Amino acid sequence: MKKIFSFILLSGMLYATSSYYQNGKLVELLPAQNSRLFDNNIQYYQTRLGTRVGIKDDILVECNKDIDCMALLKQYNFNNISNVTSTIFLITINNSDDIFKVSRELYNNQNVKFAHPNFIKKQQQR
Repeated sequence: MKKIFSFILLSGMLYATSSYYQNGKLVELLPAQNSRLFDNNIQYYQTRLGTRVGIKDDILVECNKDIDCMALLKQYNFNNISNVTSTIFLITINNSDDIFKVSRELYNNQNVKFAHPNFIKKQQQR
């Protein structure tokens, strides 16, 4: 019974639409309550462990060594592509595109080292 439950859980995670790759592992996200803030267009999600993350329409991408990442990214129809560092790029997708689907597609490209949504970090006072 335990094996069946594990299989069902893993199968559900593989086909989840709100998921991304982090360190080679698929991370599933669930929509958080009150998840849309209309003033700054941030969508909030929660991991299965309860961590809350905010996502806009941006994806961070790093290509493998010796790959012209800008040329590779220009093959896609992104709204904007900019350098964050010499090796990391920030892309803005169309609002109608699924950020998780696009980030997984980029991650699965053999020339891409990583691709995941650009998570919004909340500043906290000390």
